[in-house]
Amino acid sequence: KRAAASGADVRGLIRKRLQLDDSAGPVTARKMGEVGRDGYRVERLMIDGERPIPALGFVPATGDKAKPAVLWLHSGGKSADAAANGDIEATVRAGHVVVSVDLSGWGETAKPGSRATGYTSSYQTYMRGFLVGRYLPSLLVSDAMRALAYVRSRPDVDAGRVSVIGKGNGGVVALYVAAMDPKVTKVAAERAVTSYLAIAKSAIHEGVLDIVVPGVLADFDLPDVVKAIGSRPVWLVDPRAPNGSAASADEFARRSGFEVRQRPEGWSFNKVYADWLRL
Repeated sequence: KRAAASGADVRGLIRKRLQLDDSAGPVTARKMGEVGRDGYRVERLMIDGERPIPALGFVPATGDKAKPAVLWLHSGGKSADAAANGDIEATVRAGHVVVSVDLSGWGETAKPGSRATGYTSSYQTYMRGFLVGRYLPSLLVSDAMRALAYVRSRPDVDAGRVSVIGKGNGGVVALYVAAMDPKVTKVAAERAVTSYLAIAKSAIHEGVLDIVVPGVLADFDLPDVVKAIGSRPVWLVDPRAPNGSAASADEFARRSGFEVRQRPEGWSFNKVYADWLRL
């Protein structure tokens, strides 16, 4: 009986539950260095703001024309897919500018885990936010939307062709960003949980703290977020259960109407995402 099931404005519910505002404004970044690779360059960036966002920009070396771009959100950090011959490189070689970021509590911004207490980095970040009335997903989505504004502001990017890829808990953040910003052209979420209800029903959880929003099921669930994205392409790749294992996508597909794709071990990024990149 959540509110979204009665046809309520899902974007409004997301904005309220995640404490989001619309004050994006101009977003700038400082270039901290650059290295060259075969066919593209890698920029080390710091996106300015109340919470500076460390980022890596991957820019094809060919052509002066503004290119389509991908905002890359990986809960393992901005460098998780940054190695040569990795997923980001495949995207850059397909002609896209890629900006991979460390959202609050990820990568460079993660707090050290405590050996004395056993508290994880994500637990410490989550509880510090909770104590001041801000949920960690609120910080993550706010950071991601600010990073998206920066990507669109780049002179080498076609602002009308910016998409989002999220991996792990970054997949859930990517879905939120696409639902909140109707100008996102397409979105892909890989190895992300598909339902808050599944988390509530699960006895064992693994790595879901980053996306927990207290009371969320009174308003909406993740299938409602997907529906709010509308007719824009949404790819759900290798969804996972709340305990970290591979999830059966049957229930999610039934409730959302979206096809779920699999990425078998050993398949290259392009074999799974080549069609998505061309959309």
